[in-house]
Amino acid sequence: SGYPFLLGSRPSSADFAVLGQLHPMISLDPKTSTITRSLSNRVCSWYSLTTDLSGLSLKDQDKGWITDIPPTLFQLLADVGKYYVPLLIANQVAYKKGEKEFSFKIDSGVTWTQPTFRYQSKCLDCLRETFESLTRKDDVLKALSGTG
Repeated sequence: SGYPFLLGSRPSSADFAVLGQLHPMISLDPKTSTITRSLSNRVCSWYSLTTDLSGLSLKDQDKGWITDIPPTLFQLLADVGKYYVPLLIANQVAYKKGEKEFSFKIDSGVTWTQPTFRYQSKCLDCLRETFESLTRKDDVLKALSGTG
């Protein structure tokens, strides 16, 4: 993607989650370490780079998160806005009405039906609360414009 980390120019929790999965393969098990290095030196280099960042404070912690969204991440966010957010909203409407299942039309016109889930309703509430607590809402809305 042309970026040093999974979601852009800065490490995120996604990078550290992958780092945790790679650690035993690269550092603890000689057999899988040899296999990993033979298949992808880039993965091993990324592992070393990211390991060196662990525990360090970053200067300008807010810089880059909103203004430097890679096109690949932007497309992923667009898909989330197009498919998953409408599912969350339809689920919550049905859940709050006490309905056991809900349906909604996906962008392509296909009707999706599934049971309602309390957890997805809680997730939507959490997303809304987190958004409301942001100090830079306008910047976030501008950066996410076009994602759904």
